[in-house]
Amino acid sequence: MTIVNIKTLLAIQARLRTDKSPEPEPLDAEEFQFVADRGNRRRALRPNDAPRYKINIAYIQQRWIRFCKPTYPEEEWNAILKSLSWATKRKAEAFARFLIREGQSRTGKLTIRQESSPRSYMRTFWKLYYNHTAKRIDEAVKTHVLTVTQTEFRHLFRLKRKPHPKPILGSEWFIYLQYYRWVRDESSFNLGLDRLDDATLRLFYI
Repeated sequence: MTIVNIKTLLAIQARLRTDKSPEPEPLDAEEFQFVADRGNRRRALRPNDAPRYKINIAYIQQRWIRFCKPTYPEEEWNAILKSLSWATKRKAEAFARFLIREGQSRTGKLTIRQESSPRSYMRTFWKLYYNHTAKRIDEAVKTHVLTVTQTEFRHLFRLKRKPHPKPILGSEWFIYLQYYRWVRDESSFNLGLDRLDDATLRLFYI
């Protein structure tokens, strides 16, 4: 291994600083057209968020506006959103409570029954905060709201941790579904082989 002298290294650095890179030659008309066509053929970049997720963000923004209007009538909703921090963590906690109780105020009964629902809504809300501030919410605020949801809100609103049990399709209905798919249904399968594969798999499952 060759050991480089410090003086040699400093001389090389000084020479690199004084050297000037030659200017590239401009493109002619054909080369420019080739580069332009190649750029036009490229696919557009994938968006950061899926279309459905963008709809959820817009939906949570509407609910945040409905929460801010009666609670903070003299302040703008986006200013309140940008001011969220550990010092104002109670606003985020109150919004999580609002999400749970909003359905009850409209229908007279709780529409959110699972503990995972407000947690999912708050994850979308943190994304809304990032879109307006270009920075992530403090992890301590997220942990505080999650802890309150798991401890206080779960007992207060009787939120369930496990999903509702779904009825299992019995053997008789399973055979009827196979008959319906084979004889009557014309929209599930485009190819005859798909219908044959479906019937074969259902027979194996029985």
